[in-house]
Amino acid sequence: MTRQPKNKRAGDGQAGVNLKSSRPAGKNRPVKPFSRSEQQGPRGRCALKPAAIRVAAYVRTATVHPQCSAKKQKDMIRRYAARHGMKIVRTYFDEGRSGLSIQYRDQFKQMMADVQGGNADFTCILLHDVSRWGRFQDADEGAHYEFICRRAGISVHYCAKPFESPILKRIKRAVAAAYKHKSAA
Repeated sequence: MTRQPKNKRAGDGQAGVNLKSSRPAGKNRPVKPFSRSEQQGPRGRCALKPAAIRVAAYVRTATVHPQCSAKKQKDMIRRYAARHGMKIVRTYFDEGRSGLSIQYRDQFKQMMADVQGGNADFTCILLHDVSRWGRFQDADEGAHYEFICRRAGISVHYCAKPFESPILKRIKRAVAAAYKHKSAA
């Protein structure tokens, strides 16, 4: 029985890789991955943390009966961002604006212009709930603006009650539109 040298594979005659070699790692030599102890920082936590997801916050307060204050919305959005490893890099705030249309919602229009123009430095928009996006009388209008964001690669997250189904989101949009009728009466 003949002995094969360490750097040869038996049978194929091709050179193998000797990980115990003292040669520095090159482009043809695999780099040994970090050991578990090298990856962990104090108390066993991973020292190699991924970068935070860059997000924008959208806050809108109503013209009449501001039931959802700006402070409450911002707090909810901050907590959601912290729980999900997100960093708020921009806030759009329409104070005292109706959600029936975007006509007087300058910050909403600016946010949509940033999204459509490729100027968004974020990958996600956070809102308190679906009614803050708008109480559009046509529920498809709200869906249209969300689609524009999705098409640009930007997702929309509702922090108070995240949706697991697009059907539930559509129902909630209709309820938000109906609420405006009820409060106007």
